[in-house]
Amino acid sequence: MKILFLGCDKFALIPLRHLHQEGWVKAVITRKEKIKGRGRKIEQTAVGREAKKLNILYYEVENLRGFQEHFLNEVDMLVCVAFGLRIPPEFINRFPLGEINLHPSLLPYYRGAAPIRRVIMEGKTLTGVTVHTVSLNYDEGEILSQLEVTINDDDNYSSLSQKLAEIGAKLLIETIKKIEKSAIKVEPQDHSQATYAARIEKEERYINWSKNAKDIVNLVRALSYQPGAIARYNKEEWKILSARALTGDKNLSEVENSKLPAKPGYFLVTQDRLIVKSGEGWVEILEVQRPGKKALSIASFLKGFRETERFFLSE
Repeated sequence: MKILFLGCDKFALIPLRHLHQEGWVKAVITRKEKIKGRGRKIEQTAVGREAKKLNILYYEVENLRGFQEHFLNEVDMLVCVAFGLRIPPEFINRFPLGEINLHPSLLPYYRGAAPIRRVIMEGKTLTGVTVHTVSLNYDEGEILSQLEVTINDDDNYSSLSQKLAEIGAKLLIETIKKIEKSAIKVEPQDHSQATYAARIEKEERYINWSKNAKDIVNLVRALSYQPGAIARYNKEEWKILSARALTGDKNLSEVENSKLPAKPGYFLVTQDRLIVKSGEGWVEILEVQRPGKKALSIASFLKGFRETERFFLSE
């Protein structure tokens, strides 16, 4: 088995390692490195760095159109994971065992660029992974295999992404072995049931404290640890990295007995707690990062915090 692996983002690393351990990876194609930040540093993709580390032949491209290398004639299968670049027609129906993609959702639900973040943001308790055939349109190919995965209350983007990558990598290996034996059942997607998970825009990262506590915490979970949900305090933008909803919490007596205004965004600071009024319920901030500073637990943060206001802006 000789596989051409297409991937860019961190989610693709565990599947790439599993395929490499099987001895299947012939070559890797990833997105061309970008110049990022004020320092204008050249940043290679996570997959590019991993391919180099594993001593795998790899290519960095801006797109796949016109890509021609002699080794393509030796490839049995194309595998995509978190690639992000469009697959042109000349790469479809080209390889003897086909072209497949690993997607971190239960297709046809949550097609698109941000399925893991969106499913957490919407408060879902179930997601999964899907291996499907590559099509001209993103995530619309026929389903080859799927597995459901439970979303725990304490899962954030980082933990759920890791979990889905590990489960997805194993499913990918099993699916490839079935394809090799011609023992795979193909199921078309029901396109009428499709939902879409668009990329997260910066405006969506700002916390609206007039929303209910659970929705705010789901936003924090979906964006943690990077890029982080944003709370506006005075002229600063704080990243809120961990929080919990306190609706019905038995420890709320100190909050409800305080003279804190009922307006969403106002907060109470105790010795080691920071609790914010939301549109419905209360949010306890557990981990925070101020601009240019490292992330801190709220207990550590409060040791050096000198409040000048007692509220976060919502607009």
